[in-house]
Amino acid sequence: MTTGVTQTKGTKLYFGYAPGASSSDPDGIVVHKVACPTGITGLSSGEAPRVDVTCLDSEAREYKAGLQDLPSIQIPVNLIPRSEAHQALMAAEDQGSELIMPWMLVLSDNTSAPTTLDSNGHLASPGPTNRYWKGDVSNFSEDYAIGEYIRATVTVQLTTRIFRENPTADLP
Repeated sequence: MTTGVTQTKGTKLYFGYAPGASSSDPDGIVVHKVACPTGITGLSSGEAPRVDVTCLDSEAREYKAGLQDLPSIQIPVNLIPRSEAHQALMAAEDQGSELIMPWMLVLSDNTSAPTTLDSNGHLASPGPTNRYWKGDVSNFSEDYAIGEYIRATVTVQLTTRIFRENPTADLP
């Protein structure tokens, strides 16, 4: 059954950035669409390790969830040095963990773009279907090879889990 399958073609990635802003002062935020991303890898909220809390008088081992280990995600892009969004990502790398930015992945079945922040500082949902989170740009690496276009990889260290918004379920 392929009814309801969503293609990656047409998926858009956005982030909020304000030149000179910090995570505690996000005034003047501008929403940018990432220019020419070619994928996103590792889009996960990470795992919480199991912590052994077994007592001597327990009948079997007992576990509790530990602290969630938020991962980093990689966003490969075709580098466009004249892109305002790419320049903002390079500048965000310089600010590192001092600048926590809101991010949103808008899937191809949704044609609207986020334009503002919600009360929690996330990009406000333009409607389903999307994924959103906060994180800082921990690395912006560039790759050069003979006979290729310049590629780059943006590494975002998550500072929140991944939140998911989906349309109302209408398929089995």
